[in-house]
Amino acid sequence: VLRDWERFYKKHFALTVDLSGILIPKKPTVGEWRLIFIVLGLFNNKVYDACKRKFLCYKSTDNLDAGVPKNDRDPKNGTYAIWARDTVEADEVHKNKSAMYLAQKNIKGITLLERMILELKYFTETGKHLDVDSWTLCSGSRSSDGNVPDACCIDGAFKVGWSNVESIGNILRSREVVS
Repeated sequence: VLRDWERFYKKHFALTVDLSGILIPKKPTVGEWRLIFIVLGLFNNKVYDACKRKFLCYKSTDNLDAGVPKNDRDPKNGTYAIWARDTVEADEVHKNKSAMYLAQKNIKGITLLERMILELKYFTETGKHLDVDSWTLCSGSRSSDGNVPDACCIDGAFKVGWSNVESIGNILRSREVVS
């Protein structure tokens, strides 16, 4: 798994990384989980551009780095690993739960950067997209005004948009992570 991620970062970002010393959180015992490595030197615009080289993408803001300054985890603080639920659609258990509610309950959600890396990794493995029937509420990230990025696939294109911190819905769901 480590070598696969190292090849992924070399191929898509021209980064030579050694993930052997990275602390891996304990894998949850219930459900399916995917290990994701986020490496030092990544930022939202760089990952979005890598996605755009592989598939059609849209975003509702020009600069994702400036637009999403707050993240629960950030690779500028060093390379890290997380476990994310390994499902095509965002977590069914988190439908009708806002980012505000999830934060109050201390439920960790995926960041926009992590979600984009997950999209790129999944697409390179399968040729398919995530969230074709739902939207991932990237509840681990916030804009400067408190809004929350979201991500989905609409008509074969990956889309990054925005939700209010209090937004809820059947198709708007967080992807839970363990860090």
